[in-house]
Formats: sequence, C-alpha cells, structure tokens
Amino acid sequence: MCPHPPTAIYKSIAENPELPQAARDAARIELEHAELQPLLQKAAAATIAPPSGGHATFTCTIYSLENKETLENIRQRNGDPSKITNWKEIIAFPGIKVQDTTGFVIKGPDGNVVNDPARQLTFDRFQAVHKFYKDVFGRNSIDGNGVEIRASIHLARGYNNAYWDTEAHQMVFGDSGRFDGRGWLELTPAELAALTAGKDGKTAEKDIRHFASMGAWMNNYDIDTIGHELTHGVVQFSAALGQKQHEASNGPTASEADTLNEHIADCFAIMLKHYVNRHTAETGNWHFSPGQWSAFAMRSNKWDEANNYCRTFTIPPNIKTSPDSGAKHWRNARRFDEGGYLDPHENCGIPSHAFYLAALQFRGNTWETVGKIWYAGLTDKELSLPENQTFLGWKRITLKHAEKIFGARGKTILENAWSNVGL
Repeated sequence: MCPHPPTAIYKSIAENPELPQAARDAARIELEHAELQPLLQKAAAATIAPPSGGHATFTCTIYSLENKETLENIRQRNGDPSKITNWKEIIAFPGIKVQDTTGFVIKGPDGNVVNDPARQLTFDRFQAVHKFYKDVFGRNSIDGNGVEIRASIHLARGYNNAYWDTEAHQMVFGDSGRFDGRGWLELTPAELAALTAGKDGKTAEKDIRHFASMGAWMNNYDIDTIGHELTHGVVQFSAALGQKQHEASNGPTASEADTLNEHIADCFAIMLKHYVNRHTAETGNWHFSPGQWSAFAMRSNKWDEANNYCRTFTIPPNIKTSPDSGAKHWRNARRFDEGGYLDPHENCGIPSHAFYLAALQFRGNTWETVGKIWYAGLTDKELSLPENQTFLGWKRITLKHAEKIFGARGKTILENAWSNVGL
C-alpha cells in the first residue's frame, strides 16, 4: 500500500518557489523514492516466503536490511530502476533476523545485545497493535488467524517512510539516513548547510541533529504510523479494497476503493493512539502522524508546531502552509470519475471527518463507540463486493451497523455525521 505521506504534499513543496531550495530538493528526493516503492515491493515479494500463520499468541519477527546504500545510489548506479532484473543483489529482503518473539535478539561480537532503537520500537509498536486488535475487537493478529507480524527495518539510507507491502504481507521501514543499525550518523558539512538554509545560520548543530535524526526518523515508528500501515494489512485480509478494480485497470473505481482504504487505516491508527494513551474523543489528539514535517521545518520557516502533522480529522487551519490540503466535505472533493487514478489521500479526509464528528457526538472512548461500527463494517462481507467499495457503499454499511450496535440513536448520530460532510 502507498506510504503514509501523500505525494501531493511533497509535490507542492518541490514546486513552491517561495520555499528554500533545500526544502524543495528534499521533497523531490521523496518523490523519487515513491516512484521506486512499487519496484521494491516486487523485489520483496519475489524473495520472501509468506509469514507463518495460525499462532495463538503475538508472534513477531524483525529483520534488518542493514541500511546498505541510498536509493539515490541505486538509481544512479542502475539508471532506470524498472530495468533492474536482480534486486536481490541490491537489497536482500527480508534481511538479517535481529529479533523475534521466541526471545532471540541479535548480539554483537562482544556478546552484548546490539543497541538498535528502531528494532525495539518496531517490536513494542507491533505488540501494541496486536493487543489493540485482540483486546478491543477480538481479532487475532492482522489476518484474524494469528499470522506472524513481520518487518524489515533500515531500508536504504535517506528513505523517510514506512509502508505495508501488500505482496510480501509485511512492513518495511526506512530511517531517513540518520541511523545505520550501529549508531547515530554524523551530519556532513553539506548536510548541515542544507539544513540551515533559510535560517539564521546560528542554530546549534546538536539541535539540527536532534530534528534531522529524531524528528524525521522517529516519525516512521510513531504508534499511529505503524497502526495505519498494519491496518492496511487488516483491510487487505478483511475486504481486499480495490483489488478487483486494479485487476480490471479501472482507475476511478480503484482510486475510490483505495481512498476508503486510506481512510480506514487513518481511523484505526487514531483509535490506537487514543487507546494506548487512554484518551477520549474529547481529549484525544486527532492529528495523524504528528512530527511528519520536522525535517522540512528545519529547512524552512513555513511550518510550525501547530501544523506539523500529516493529516487531520478536524478542519485544518486555513493557511497556505497547512500540510493537510485534502477536502473535508464532498463539495470540495476531487471527483473519482474525472478519469485516471486519483491519489487516495486526496479525499480520505471526507469520511475521516465524518468519523470524527460521530465520535464527538457519541463521546467517550472512540474504540468503544464509532470504532465498533467501523470494525463491524470493515469485516462485513458486503464490503468485499466491488460494487460496495465506494463512499456511498461504505456510508450504507456503517449506518446499518450503527443501528445494529447502538439502535436508533446510533443511526441518527451517524446520519448527521455523514450529512455534515455532504454524503
């Protein structure tokens, strides 16, 4: 599935003449990485055996790709990446096993456990996601039948993203080029100059390193980011949103189904964050992937902490630098029938805003109210039918379960929420 930051945002940064060149160049690199991702997924699918299944308890295996080289080097060394025939020589998926739930943890030559924050964060986050789905919805792992949750970490230096691989059935993490599995990387003078471009030039190097290393890198391991990507796996096993539409090469219907996929992944990611922090609809943070733009913020004065997130369920501030330009009402949507394939992040904020409005009306814990409706809808066999994988189809299915679970009041709350976003 696509990575969590929409490419439209990176494109808007790359093409904005008001921003410093360093920020525009960084955005351009991210767009190039996005182009490579489908090829990486094919490479993973060709070299990785399926994850094991049928486990009664949380089962996880983490591999490290050892951060061998940058994706830019791969492009420069091989020209057109689509012509690469043996990706295994470049990136050997799944990598070296570094931790699993049997108690294995990789050790160095000195006999001590190798210190790797990425490995431990991945393990802890996976365990939290497994617990969330098991305790809240009675679902045993991603597929509902105890499948091993697997990840390859440290994919190529400079890859500031994470994604669910629909073919290999696992997660893949980049790490922004700031960590190589052995220690924090030192910034080069050129990198430091790029990071301070457009600033006063007096920012302490340790502060720059904090934002460049911890900000962008840690974002890949945020609880809501990992919850979002693993939920793409839940959606894949439950409803296969968009699969038949893609097989039929129908861009408009595929993009609408994929948009629902992004919306559902965002909703469960937010609920997971609320669940872990014991926040309610009223007290919870409704921004998905906070800290997303910290690295860009160091290159520009166009972002601030109030707008440092990837997407929001609320109405974003009406300012030019807001990172969330997606519609929150159907009247502002880009129509799916305009032809071709539409970025699924473009319109996912519309049903997500309906989710948010309903949660506020229900009050209390999101996972105990509107979350029950969304999970019942996701696992409803009706959603597996391509003709139902539309906004209106999803609306109808959620209304059905709102009434089943919460009666007339629940149906009314959800009807109002959908009406308030123009659906």
